[in-house]
Amino acid sequence: MQSTSSPSVKVFLVADDEDDYKLIQALLSKSTIANYSLEREPSFESALSRMNGFAHDIYLVDCHFGEKNGLELIMTMVGKGCRKPIILLTGQGSYELDVLAIKTGAPDYLDKADLKAPVLDRAIRHAMERKRVESAIAGAKKQWEYTFDAMPDLIMIVDRQYRLRRVNKAMAERLGTQPGRLIGKACYEVVHGLDSPPEFCPHAQLLKQGVQQFIEMYEKNLGGYFSVSVSPYYDEQSRLVGSILVARDINIFKTLEEKFHSMNKQLEGLVAAQSRELRAKTAGIEEMNTALKVLLRQREQDRNDVEESVAANIRGALIPFIRRLKNTVLNKNQVAYLDTIESRLKEIASPLLKELFQNKLGLTPTEAQIVSLLREGKTSKEIAQTLNVSINTVKFHRMNLRRKLGLNGRNNNLRAKLETVCKSMILPCLFPTLFLSLQDLVPTTLTLYL
Repeated sequence: MQSTSSPSVKVFLVADDEDDYKLIQALLSKSTIANYSLEREPSFESALSRMNGFAHDIYLVDCHFGEKNGLELIMTMVGKGCRKPIILLTGQGSYELDVLAIKTGAPDYLDKADLKAPVLDRAIRHAMERKRVESAIAGAKKQWEYTFDAMPDLIMIVDRQYRLRRVNKAMAERLGTQPGRLIGKACYEVVHGLDSPPEFCPHAQLLKQGVQQFIEMYEKNLGGYFSVSVSPYYDEQSRLVGSILVARDINIFKTLEEKFHSMNKQLEGLVAAQSRELRAKTAGIEEMNTALKVLLRQREQDRNDVEESVAANIRGALIPFIRRLKNTVLNKNQVAYLDTIESRLKEIASPLLKELFQNKLGLTPTEAQIVSLLREGKTSKEIAQTLNVSINTVKFHRMNLRRKLGLNGRNNNLRAKLETVCKSMILPCLFPTLFLSLQDLVPTTLTLYL
């Protein structure tokens, strides 16, 4: 008894025997698994006209009816695009009939003599399930083929004898042909134009090592540079039967790489040129720096020489004459002028002499002060009072001065030695202008003493 919740199955019977029709109808009505609805046509032509679009779920075809037989009808149905399951009904089954049924498109046949409700029900369900699986497999195969051909990478499947078993559309287009025309040909022949595999062949390496291979190659026949991966391909018994080769076009990356190397070389050239220029400038600066150092040292030496000469001339050549002028007959204005000149000259000479003695004789600042006071005729006691130090301190510095000036005996006068040192550095030629000024001040007397 059929249930209302069971799936509905539309069955189409092609049989000219009324008894066969009633038998099939009775057997289907006993099913508890599906709700069957049965339609029937007795002839070849009427059956084909009713099958327009093949809207039924399954077709039962009698092996013999009228002048036509069921195998011819099945072949016609398949030729018109029928994808629904077909079961052949026969009065006597045999191996030959089984083979013919499968070849014509009917995956199963039933012997009407052994036909029972459970047998018919199971046969219908199995035929429908088998067709569903076949359709799923066909759909997956079609989807795989579509994906295989839609891939932009160049793909080919190669067997152990280097024969092409499958080639995608992208690979065939690079080789200027159709995929079907490449099947069975040697890969090294169609890809590289060689009579044998090249030394770098990744497929050969895979067959030897049994592991995936990667290479980067240039192939003129394919149009440039490619990154190639070759993966092992196994059969149902896990035996290595070939490889799947995928080649990716990397021409754009190679072009960018070449541009990068070119720019890098240009940059290195610019850096090298700049470095050479910088080194040349640095060398020039170093030479100038060396010359400037020499000039600065010479300038410092010249300045010291001038200062020494100025101080010595003021102390040794000018001051004595000014003092002699003071002992002549002068009016008050002339005396005042001479006092001012002497004072100013002493002010000028004092720092010059101080620096002179410090630089040339290696005197300390205190020793330089004592030298100036000694040359003015001061005694040790007067010097101690002036500098606010003890007499012993002054004596200590006087001993150091004698040692530095090379005066070992007590008979050698320290003040006389100091005057000799100063006079040895006098440059009278540096003071003609000053002499002329003094001559203008007191012309007769100055001329007399000069």
